[in-house]
Amino acid sequence: TELVVMTGTGMLTDYSTSAFGFPYDVFKWTVAARLAGCKVRFVGIGVGPIYGRLSRLFIRRALSLADCRSYRDEFSKNRIAKAGFDSSKDFVFPDLVFSLSKSSLPPRPNRRRQKVVIGLGVMDHRDIHIATLEEQEASYSSYLDKMCDFVCWLVNNGYAIRILQGDVKYDTLTRADLKARLEQRGVHYDQAEICDDGSSTVEELLEQIAQVDIVVSPRFHNLLLALMLNIPAVSISYDPKNDALLEGMGLGKYRQALTDLDVQKLIEQFVDLEARIDEVKPMITKTVIEYRSLLEKEYDLVFGDM
Repeated sequence: TELVVMTGTGMLTDYSTSAFGFPYDVFKWTVAARLAGCKVRFVGIGVGPIYGRLSRLFIRRALSLADCRSYRDEFSKNRIAKAGFDSSKDFVFPDLVFSLSKSSLPPRPNRRRQKVVIGLGVMDHRDIHIATLEEQEASYSSYLDKMCDFVCWLVNNGYAIRILQGDVKYDTLTRADLKARLEQRGVHYDQAEICDDGSSTVEELLEQIAQVDIVVSPRFHNLLLALMLNIPAVSISYDPKNDALLEGMGLGKYRQALTDLDVQKLIEQFVDLEARIDEVKPMITKTVIEYRSLLEKEYDLVFGDM
């Protein structure tokens, strides 16, 4: 091969791993590519939290071996600069997902439904680097209780709900935990019109998201794919990448931090977004078109000399 392209929204991080997880993998493949005489280019990457000194070393060395680097958002570019890498000459482009071919996107249902359907994402957000095991469990339990409060509000106010999976490895147990806690409150999925089919591919997830009217989720890809389908979204942000995504769409007021989740504020954000849905959708469509055009420029930059 002549070129190795490194992509990934959360590629440069040791969140939920160690230096010998993602950081070492990225370093290993970059070095192998250069030893084989390949060019290496990092394209549309995201930068997550980098806790370990060795992780930062692996990541900085990998980036230094590339002849072109672009980031998914300004926050990622600034975050890698704070980790000690000079990113001043690097580029920022929208997330690569915005260049998915239109033919790969499922159609949106055009029938009028009796109930508004909410796509609700859940996640296991426990960060092994910043808390004791007891603190992690307490935070996780509090988060689930708050999500149950929000689900109960949705059910009591006549909404149907579709649970959205964002990560097969980490979210399956959380979905089960949410269901168990709701049943303890007397909320049963079959009676409350809550659908939880799970998903194992992007195509399945896209098909499910296409069936909803609004998405509320902490998972970046739930939000991203929803916006691709012109579906408004509220972010329960566990990382600033979610905030950057919504701000770029003009939806910055519809987000809050997962660790400080305020259910009443979430309800207010949701109600406000639903009331503005006809105003917001054209804004999302316009931005998605702009992003697609910018990504064509990025691909010219990355592959123009090949």
